[in-house]
Amino acid sequence: MHAAQIVIEEPPGQAHCLACGRTVSIDRHGDSRPVCASHWLHPTGGMELRVIDMKVRDD
Repeated sequence: MHAAQIVIEEPPGQAHCLACGRTVSIDRHGDSRPVCASHWLHPTGGMELRVIDMKVRDD
């Protein structure tokens, strides 16, 4: 039997608000900006997915 473990790091989401011009943190795609309530957001970060560590055991 083979077992594997994958550790995945998900960076926080960031977007540029087209309404007020600020860079904001977002929890998920489609969220509005809390301060100005704009949905005009251009994603600028957090779309990456990085594998940090992977272990494979051969039992």
